[in-house]
Amino acid sequence: MQITILALGSRGDVQPAVALGVGLSRAGHAVRLGSYAQFADLAAEHGLAFAPIAGDMQALLQSEEGRAVLDSGNPLRLIQMLRGFVRDTVAQTWADIKAACVQAQALVSITTVYYPAEVVATTQGLPHINAQLQPLLPTGAFHSPLLPAPLLRTPILNRASHHLSELLYWQALRGVVNGVRGEAGLAPLPWRPTLSRAVQNGMLTLYAYSPLVVPTPDDWPPSAAVTGFWFLDPPAGYEPPADLARFLAAGEPPVYIGFGSMNTRDPRRTGELALRALELSGRRGVLMRGWGGLDARTVPASVFLLDDVPHAWLFPQLAVVVHHGGPGTTAAGLRAGKPSVLMPFFGDQPFWSERLVRLGVAPEPIPQRRLTAERLARAIEAATAPGVRMRAAAVGQSIAAEDGVGLAVKQIERALGAARTAKVSGVYNVPS
Repeated sequence: MQITILALGSRGDVQPAVALGVGLSRAGHAVRLGSYAQFADLAAEHGLAFAPIAGDMQALLQSEEGRAVLDSGNPLRLIQMLRGFVRDTVAQTWADIKAACVQAQALVSITTVYYPAEVVATTQGLPHINAQLQPLLPTGAFHSPLLPAPLLRTPILNRASHHLSELLYWQALRGVVNGVRGEAGLAPLPWRPTLSRAVQNGMLTLYAYSPLVVPTPDDWPPSAAVTGFWFLDPPAGYEPPADLARFLAAGEPPVYIGFGSMNTRDPRRTGELALRALELSGRRGVLMRGWGGLDARTVPASVFLLDDVPHAWLFPQLAVVVHHGGPGTTAAGLRAGKPSVLMPFFGDQPFWSERLVRLGVAPEPIPQRRLTAERLARAIEAATAPGVRMRAAAVGQSIAAEDGVGLAVKQIERALGAARTAKVSGVYNVPS
């Protein structure tokens, strides 16, 4: 079957979609990934057809405006920025999404790409399955990952926080989505968001994280399937940079410090702070390149400046992973069995940070506004305590035994098979 996967966002949003595409391809399906042009090489490395879609979320996050929003930690400012980004690119984005779905027999959308994908699915009569990287379906078990944690957590307030976060993000998208729907001859959607209601009504939705990290709530419907993380391993024959391999072999396992697509308003200061923290803790380090002014001439021999290297290859060789708490880096650190030190910026990152602390594989997170070299050095030492290391190794064994992609593929094939048998189509009729 020809399946189009639509995934927009940063690397952490798109890489799991590539992993799912690889799994579907190995199961015999023809897969096309629709995403930002910057991910064309990633798709090609793993044998997936690719369709470019206008926009570059990563560039937006790393712009001066994006850094200011990240630095504020204000979800309302983030929503406002995303609304402007979507509005400015909607015409070309919608044209590209339609082109990505040409000849598709089924669609898989990642998170909020659900809304334009639903238009395509409805107008073309295609089965449509949504996937989410965070537990965004309303529940009384925990608060919304997209809003700051409330001081008082009760089932009623937890559920209300989910409805509020979905409403806020939907209001940012509603005008654009309804414009697209009007162009396609469909009626506008109401002010209330429809994604959660679609899941409650039986649309299969895959949740790409481990149930060990976030157990499935009792109040979720059977159509909500928690599969396990979707890991993407390096292509066959991958060879790391020779200088990196020599560095890793030359001493004790280093501490990784990197924040993915996130960045601070003063990246040079953050880089210098990281170097000082490593010095205070007496640890070797691997630092992601990109913090202004840091180069091979400004770091000691005990630190390696890193470009893009697959986490699946690198993380098992580390002592600690210092990161922002994005779901992709969080998952890679967990599977590698390594403790984390977390510096969340915004969005779902505080939620994942809290989950790692609960699992016993990380000390208390450091809010990025309170980051100092001394705090980071103390957190690194706390993460290397024997109890934390043993717990991280045990959790890593459990997560490595899960097959998130394999379970997701089985769920998708079962749903599509049932849809064919029943001769039904459309978003709301794909059974779980």
